[in-house]
Amino acid sequence: MAAESAHGPVWRPSIPFRIAMPFWLWLVYRAWTLSATLTPDALIARGLLSAKRIPLTDITAVGFSSYARDWAQLIVTTRRRRHVIWAVQRSEYPRPDRPVKADEAADAIRAAAALPRS
Repeated sequence: MAAESAHGPVWRPSIPFRIAMPFWLWLVYRAWTLSATLTPDALIARGLLSAKRIPLTDITAVGFSSYARDWAQLIVTTRRRRHVIWAVQRSEYPRPDRPVKADEAADAIRAAAALPRS
């Protein structure tokens, strides 16, 4: 039996497109799965390009950048470095009748790390 083959012109996306498209899909997937998980002994932060396990005993400060008024990512400082947690962001339009969820997350991380509440 002979296999059928297509006759006529064939069009395909360019090589750079075929290489870039999976990369962009991977970045979209990573952005969709941004997360911060508080476990009994660590904060696990999954970002666009990395996943970090930050032991609670290493955390020295938790907060948002001082120059940002409404919208900012959570910043967790340890003895060695500063981690920016993209999954926890302050709302651009906070409501005065309820606390911002990002503030609740920062308070929960501070309490788990036995830090004073700010």
